[in-house]
Amino acid sequence: MLSVSELSAVRKVLRQSDTSVPLTNFWQRLHTEEGIGSPIGKRIHFNVTDLSRLREMAIKTSGIDPVYGDLQGDRLAVASTSANEKLSTVGVFADLVQLARFPDNSIPTLNGDCRTPIGTVLSVPPELLNGQAFDKLVVIENGIVMRCWASVSWPLEIRDAVFVYRGHGTNEVAVTQLVTEAAVSYGFYDFDPAGLLMAVRSGCGGIVVPAVWQEWTQNHEFIKSFNKRAEYRKQFRELANLKTSVKPLLRSIVNHIERFELAITQEHMLSHQIPLTVVPTGK
Repeated sequence: MLSVSELSAVRKVLRQSDTSVPLTNFWQRLHTEEGIGSPIGKRIHFNVTDLSRLREMAIKTSGIDPVYGDLQGDRLAVASTSANEKLSTVGVFADLVQLARFPDNSIPTLNGDCRTPIGTVLSVPPELLNGQAFDKLVVIENGIVMRCWASVSWPLEIRDAVFVYRGHGTNEVAVTQLVTEAAVSYGFYDFDPAGLLMAVRSGCGGIVVPAVWQEWTQNHEFIKSFNKRAEYRKQFRELANLKTSVKPLLRSIVNHIERFELAITQEHMLSHQIPLTVVPTGK
């Protein structure tokens, strides 16, 4: 039975009609076991018959036609067409949305309300969530900070919000949908040009920023120890985009970041218990 990487290699050869590829261990084994291809030096060569047999072998062992089939979808979706559900390129939990809320309040899902004790996160399929049921939503960009959501120095006005991890790929799309549906949404990102730009583009109505940002100058002890100026200097493109897209409500913050070349991560704001506040994006 072919692995995901092996089936991908076969698919690439067939779709591009390659007549030769480097002779890897996989191709050598395939030649030895199936008699497909002709190893010459450090490459293996294929004729028309080889390519036809290669396709038939892939279909027989995986149940997927490498020329027209695909490995997108979760394991159940792949299992409906292939004998090997492990060929799926989507992680088992990749599409789940991670949420949390202080246990005084519940997280509404279509199957009932849930509570998250301190130190826990709830993973929910996106189809069981209705963003319109969220009165306040806070998007957390950093996964480590999401795991420690209860330890963040949240401003009082959003401590009763539903916290959600921004995610990547499939679940990121679901979170974007929740942001558009929620009554009010906020974004907590790194305090630097890239972070603020992501927050502005997220569609959130507010951004969670350090309450003490005006005190952060080059002589501030925290800034002298933890500001990542080198990281800031990699973000000139993001800064330029931010300056052209930001609303007046955020302009003073952007100007301050630029003046003092600030780049403070969420992890540092968390570990040093930096007090936070909410600033409207003016969207």
